[in-house]
Amino acid sequence: MNPDPRIERYTRLFELLLDWSNTYHSHKETMAHAGLVLQIALVGGLLSVRHWPPLWLSGNRVAAQCIIATLLFLVWLLIHIFMRWQLRNRRAAALMNTAFRRTLKKWANTPPTDDQLTPCIDGEVKSCKAYARIFADACLFPVASAPLPRDFEKIDYPQSLVDECNDQSNGGTGAVLAEWLLCFGSVLVLVTGLFRIFSSG
Repeated sequence: MNPDPRIERYTRLFELLLDWSNTYHSHKETMAHAGLVLQIALVGGLLSVRHWPPLWLSGNRVAAQCIIATLLFLVWLLIHIFMRWQLRNRRAAALMNTAFRRTLKKWANTPPTDDQLTPCIDGEVKSCKAYARIFADACLFPVASAPLPRDFEKIDYPQSLVDECNDQSNGGTGAVLAEWLLCFGSVLVLVTGLFRIFSSG
């Protein structure tokens, strides 16, 4: 009995996507770390200013502090959102990477059935709560239950891979812990900067 030709095609696809997801995952992690380094450099610049508030901000001291604090927060927020976007995609890549590996390992031991090879046709329906989780995950702090980015839609992938993806999503990933560490680091940088701004010169 000849094996289903879809197995070989899917296996080759998964191998290619596995290589791609490894590179993508590493790139997103590097960019997130670069964002944190940029935040640290920004606050380091504030800490190195001798005269406080800076001489170019003449006039009322409180007004000068509020202006600088607002600018710091806005720049920090942009970088923080950038980091969250990078880390969110990194988590999605980590989940997909694991799903590819687990599917390939399972198929190596037991050939998939026809049902497992059938392409998934049901897209994920997002509720209002899901969109709230996506917003928090993308802009504020890690939310492990937030749906993955649209780049990682499961539609048209074989059902076997989709099942592995769902199992992995429900089981969680260690990537979330690293996201929390970077999130706390980012907030700590902001607090340090604000403390410097409102401290006596």
